[in-house]
Amino acid sequence: MFSVLVVVLVLLSPSLVSSDEHSHRYTDGEEVVLWMNTISPYHNRQETYRYFSLPFCRGPRHDISHHHETLAEDLQGIELEYSGIDITFKNNIEKMVYCQVTVNDVVLKAFTYAIRNQYSYQMYIDDLPIWGIVGEFTPEGDDDNKKESEVFIYTHKKFDIGYNNDQVRVY
Repeated sequence: MFSVLVVVLVLLSPSLVSSDEHSHRYTDGEEVVLWMNTISPYHNRQETYRYFSLPFCRGPRHDISHHHETLAEDLQGIELEYSGIDITFKNNIEKMVYCQVTVNDVVLKAFTYAIRNQYSYQMYIDDLPIWGIVGEFTPEGDDDNKKESEVFIYTHKKFDIGYNNDQVRVY
């Protein structure tokens, strides 16, 4: 009798889960998580590092209601990290500063190396991938006569997140 009850509860348990990023359906005001994945050089996509291995800053929020991990992510070695940015379904967030980084020599060298090697990053909202580049540089001179180039880091990220009924759409 007990084993029949356990089987019935296990079969019914997926229907008790109402909404989240696993079902890709949300209710108004529900948490939508921005996951940071990896950074990697453009010319070698097999070489990947954790997003926060570069001195990017995290958002002010430190905890979430759940952790996202699927069997496929585990097999692929994907280790998503929480961004710390508080996003809720169907709620606008005005432009804001959510963190600051003090740039010292170590931070400057890390970002300069990543930019010169054309590092890009990947993140996810509701399993939808988002890619971007860390920054850009302006090479000056030819290969024989290299001059110092200017390096620009992209310090702003703008997300246009829409919805269709109870599902997220990223533009």
